[in-house]
Amino acid sequence: MTPDVKAVDCLILCPRPRNTGGQAAAAEQAAGRGGIMGLFPGAAERFAQGLTQEGLVSLMDRVGIEKGMVSVHSPEEQEWVFELVCKYPGRFLARMRIEPMPNGIMHEVRRIKRLIIDHKIQVITITGYYLGVPCTDRMLFPLYTLAIEHDVKVCIAVGYPGPAGLARTQSPLFVDEICYLFPEMKVVQTHLGHPWVEEAVHNVIKYPNCYLQTNEYRPRYFPPEFIHHLNTRAQDKIMWASGYPTVSFETSLGDVKALPLREHVRPKFLRENALKLYRF
Repeated sequence: MTPDVKAVDCLILCPRPRNTGGQAAAAEQAAGRGGIMGLFPGAAERFAQGLTQEGLVSLMDRVGIEKGMVSVHSPEEQEWVFELVCKYPGRFLARMRIEPMPNGIMHEVRRIKRLIIDHKIQVITITGYYLGVPCTDRMLFPLYTLAIEHDVKVCIAVGYPGPAGLARTQSPLFVDEICYLFPEMKVVQTHLGHPWVEEAVHNVIKYPNCYLQTNEYRPRYFPPEFIHHLNTRAQDKIMWASGYPTVSFETSLGDVKALPLREHVRPKFLRENALKLYRF
């Protein structure tokens, strides 16, 4: 499915070929806690199969995605992603998950600062269910200061997590507090915020420094009130993201094509808002 607008995907999970998708699904089932693989048909196979760097670019060309942000979640993915960014200048950005608890706060501040200087990363990500604390935890404040000093955007996961983990750490009400405390920091809420979509969107409307992206949530299931806000007051600050391989590019873009979006809103959602926020 090729969109009418050349899209910018605000989140692609590193698709480095690896045999972890099926293992993750099996581990989640064995733990009896459910998990993300069971929520997305075909995701385990896409994770396991992976893509080469050339394969990712070829697939994006075929479906009409011009640029993308690729997320680094582990040391094994870092080299793959940084090499991709260098090989295709202007096409990809890298997003880095922070690890303040196992690494130590100041060690993590120095690590992220080196990556900003050496690899020009523009985004760090806070995932409450993974860290076990909300984005308001004081151990994250030095990283927020670093982000402000270097104009690094901070992605904060909001909404019920797919993987096993505590949902309360990802309430958009914590983002409300962070945007109030750090008005100079650009905050991007991820995963739509479901089931707290209204709270997440009202953060976007309320705060000039707050945005939202839709990764790992199929657009065909967007709540009607979210589509209303996307068409009206929040149209300049909501960005499309697939979360591939969790959701395939074709599936997500096909869903967007069928959404009842105003014609001038569709290019903002798929492309223009991302290009205004991020420096590709």
